[in-house]
Amino acid sequence: MAEAMKWIGSILFIFLLIGIAINVSFAQKNTNEENKVTTPQSQLSHYIVIFRFQRQTFEQDATEEEAKTVKTHLQYLKDLHADDRILFAGFRKDAVDGIVIFEAPTCEAAIKIVENDPAVKSRLFAWELHDFQTVLIHRVKP
Repeated sequence: MAEAMKWIGSILFIFLLIGIAINVSFAQKNTNEENKVTTPQSQLSHYIVIFRFQRQTFEQDATEEEAKTVKTHLQYLKDLHADDRILFAGFRKDAVDGIVIFEAPTCEAAIKIVENDPAVKSRLFAWELHDFQTVLIHRVKP
C-alpha cells in the first residue's frame, strides 16, 4: 500500500510539473510581498494549490503558536475533505511544500478557499494557485 501511495504521489507530482512547464493554466501567486491576480482562460472545477512556509527554517524554529496554526491548517483541510472538496493532499518529503488538489465552482471560490486557510490568514504560508485539468484519477477503495 505504501508503495502504491508513493507511486500515485509521484505521478501526480509529474503531472503538476508538466502543467507548470507548458503553462496551460493561469497562476495566482500570493506572498507577503506581492498579490497578483490574473483571470483564467476558462473556468475549470479543479484547482491545485502549493503551500510553502514563509521562512525556510520553520521546521527548526517554529513557535508554539505557529505549530498550533499548522494543526488548524490540517483540520481545515480535513473539513474540506469531509465535504468531498479535496481530491488529493500531501507534502513533499524533500522540501517544505504542501500540495492540495481540490474542487471549486469558480476561480474566485478557489481563491476564497485558499485565503480562508488559517496558515494563509496568519501569513505562515505563501501560496500559489493554478486551475488544473484532471485527466485521470484513482479512487482508493476502502
